[in-house]
Amino acid sequence: MLLSQSESDTWLDGVHPVVKIAAAVMMLLAALLVMDPVAMSLYILALGSLLVLSGCGLALLRTSFIVLPLALLVMASNLWMGTDLDRTLVSGLRMMTIAVSITMFAFTTTPAQLVSGLESMRAPRRLTLAIMVMLRFLPVFIRDMDRVRQSNGLRARPRRHRLRVAYRSFMMPVVSRVYNLSDSITLGLHTRGFRLQGERTMVNSMAFSRADALLLIVFTMLSTAVVLA
Repeated sequence: MLLSQSESDTWLDGVHPVVKIAAAVMMLLAALLVMDPVAMSLYILALGSLLVLSGCGLALLRTSFIVLPLALLVMASNLWMGTDLDRTLVSGLRMMTIAVSITMFAFTTTPAQLVSGLESMRAPRRLTLAIMVMLRFLPVFIRDMDRVRQSNGLRARPRRHRLRVAYRSFMMPVVSRVYNLSDSITLGLHTRGFRLQGERTMVNSMAFSRADALLLIVFTMLSTAVVLA
């Protein structure tokens, strides 16, 4: 998955990524338009129940623990600035819709599914290739930077010529790792016969299904109901 593997295979895993992106956009738009805290609470409860029934309950719980402090901070800031209670509650609930949208998309979509879904919508292959490389290798690059930083911390560095030492001990290993990752990406693309034009090797071809239409209808109905309530 884009962030982490969910606790089990879920119904949302097979839903088209473009449908999940559209559902997430509808959630955020509804959260911006609704000003009633009761309606927002019921809306989030309905969406959360849908994710729990889909098998994403544990992922939703982990994401909520991360977003909840931010929501409380936003609410405290609104109270400090003199915002009324209803608007303060709505501002906090809007932050919680982020937890729901992140869980629905990032925890149920693999990079390959995202790229295949974008290509099924005729997105340029150069764009999808860039997204795939970023999703696959950015975490690896960050991890390697942390390893270089930790290695430098274990070594006693001289006090003089700090800029030169920092360049040699940090930048050079990082740049070298970037070149190695680039070679690995190039070799992998050549091995798989990747082409920017025409057909390319695909394990699973993404196509819209009844589950995609059902999910889109459910989110459209819920979002419309909470906006018109």
